[in-house]
Amino acid sequence: MAAHIEQVESKNAEVERLKGTIDEYKVSIEELNRALTAVSTGNNDGQYLASTIQEYDHLRRNNEAQYHEFENIKRNLMADLSNRCEKVFQPFLVIVARANDQVVELEMKLNEISEQYKVVAKSANSRAQQRKLEALEYNLERLSTVQQQVSPFFEGELMGSWWNRT
Repeated sequence: MAAHIEQVESKNAEVERLKGTIDEYKVSIEELNRALTAVSTGNNDGQYLASTIQEYDHLRRNNEAQYHEFENIKRNLMADLSNRCEKVFQPFLVIVARANDQVVELEMKLNEISEQYKVVAKSANSRAQQRKLEALEYNLERLSTVQQQVSPFFEGELMGSWWNRT
């Protein structure tokens, strides 16, 4: 019986050792499951990242297409606006040109009227000017008389040549 007890004890020891091995295997299995979960999650993250990149690229292409479409629409609208402005402002430009011509004509008439006014103003002051003119004519006659009186004295050769030049 002592042999049996030893065998039972050795078997119990072996069972305990096997239980420890099983526990170690369970811990290893749990670690492997966690690693597998991490890898599969990482793989899912990789798939998610790849799909996100594809979605981003698709959105970028759509945005580029929309931007080019916007630029074309903007260019067309600007051209249309420019054409409409030209159509609207063309009559105004014609009116402004006509008004400009009228301003030039009015300026010319104003100059004519100004000249006429000056003539009228001169004629209104004609009495005073006639007196001045009469005084000037009288002075001119006196100078002519004096010159005729003085000229025989200066008819010499030297003074005669000088007098004839002037």
